[in-house]
Amino acid sequence: MNEPSSDTVAAPTTAPALWNPQAAALWSLLFSPVFGAWLHALNWRALGDAGRQRRSARWMLVGLAIGVFYVVVQLAWQDEVIAGRVSSATGLAYLLAWYLGPGLEQIRLVRQRHGDAYVRRAWGRVLLIAVGVSFAYFVLAGVVGLLAGVAGG
Repeated sequence: MNEPSSDTVAAPTTAPALWNPQAAALWSLLFSPVFGAWLHALNWRALGDAGRQRRSARWMLVGLAIGVFYVVVQLAWQDEVIAGRVSSATGLAYLLAWYLGPGLEQIRLVRQRHGDAYVRRAWGRVLLIAVGVSFAYFVLAGVVGLLAGVAGG
């Protein structure tokens, strides 16, 4: 009874269309690992691995929670320098944990299984979404900061 383990993904007869997982990881330096985890989740779905898709979605949710944490830390901490360092350290730890864990896992699996022989999904739409979401986040964080400053001052 040789059943495939949960660590393997059934190899399709043809490679699915994927976002380049290495490029997604690199874009995560600009847009946060939330972006990379989102695209990796979509890639896992295309690869037929629901378990890893769910895990990538959890990484995305953790990143969104960290985004809220950044705003709360900036509002709650009296020392802006320490608040900035805490936020930066948290973000760097999250980036490294995501990249060195599930990020590299997908990069290696796609490289091993498909090499360069897969259809690459277009970046235009997802990058526009990332720019829009980033802009909205910074505007929202700025408004919250202004309102907190007015209320506290």
